[in-house]
Amino acid sequence: MFDYSRFDFLKEVFRWDEEKIKEELSPSFFNYYRRYFNDVLRFKGMIDEADHIIKVTNAAGKKVLDLGCGYGLLLIQMGLLGCKEAVGVDSNEKKISIFKKLLNLLSKEDSNLCKTYPCIGDILKIDYPDNYFDVVIARETISHVRDVDTFFIEVKRVLKKDGIFFIKDGNNALDIYTRFSRRRLWKKHEFGPVAGTGLSKPYRVTRKEMIMERYPDLDSNKLDYLVDKTIGMWGEELYRAVEDFLNKGILTKTPKFKYRNPKTGDYAEVEFNPYYLKNVLNKLGFKAYIIAPFYSYTYSGLKGTFLNAISKTISLFHPLSLLVAPTFEIVANKINTNRLPI
Repeated sequence: MFDYSRFDFLKEVFRWDEEKIKEELSPSFFNYYRRYFNDVLRFKGMIDEADHIIKVTNAAGKKVLDLGCGYGLLLIQMGLLGCKEAVGVDSNEKKISIFKKLLNLLSKEDSNLCKTYPCIGDILKIDYPDNYFDVVIARETISHVRDVDTFFIEVKRVLKKDGIFFIKDGNNALDIYTRFSRRRLWKKHEFGPVAGTGLSKPYRVTRKEMIMERYPDLDSNKLDYLVDKTIGMWGEELYRAVEDFLNKGILTKTPKFKYRNPKTGDYAEVEFNPYYLKNVLNKLGFKAYIIAPFYSYTYSGLKGTFLNAISKTISLFHPLSLLVAPTFEIVANKINTNRLPI
């Protein structure tokens, strides 16, 4: 029987009422984890997932890096499950701030938590030396990364030889059903409404503001035209396209993917074929395996029984089940420290 008692204080946080959560942590934290508050079964499911990741990465007693760590809950749980050191990197300052608040709350009550460090930073430029970490985690992260090749190379740099890179993502391109819902989500990022996307405004509004700030004298017709035609562009690429149009009267570049954050270049839930990622990792000097995804459907009653049966069936028929499973998991061992990307 798994011992959940080590998570007692964290469990108490998830028993707070809505107002206290919003006041002590933030409204965004409450909205993100809404379904877990005052739900013991779902809370246990969250712990079970952390335990699964500990086991498949052999992270107990090891140095762990979580890239795109968000509010840091996964790392906190892994820290309580026996990691030696836990580092979380995310570019979102608000999330890292809440991560620090959680740590402060927990450190006063729980001496079992390992050394845990929340860091604001760019996951494509990790501020740690070569060969430092035993385990690197990218959980629901890779589908947002603006440059996957650079991301993999940077992960390889900070991993020790024989270190483990763990990827989990709910954007499996092989799953036909979620492909349609994903495309609806892409359009919400671009056109709105932004409820449920984590954005404060649609991408096209952000692009319009960026163009207006750099080119305040543009007439409204040209501005609207450029906002439409620069869909998928970001940063300096966006400004170069505007310059191109102003100088030549045409736009000569078309992005491969239309739904990107104009300021950061991050993707809106881009999808991946897990076998493609496996092949890329192998060429970089990893030995990658696609494993059966872990699901913890911790619902009670008939719904819980049904969903648990589905998750067990998915595991039983892996890898064929990747055609109907939205989530995939990859475990990759770093075996070749010298091989260059191909």
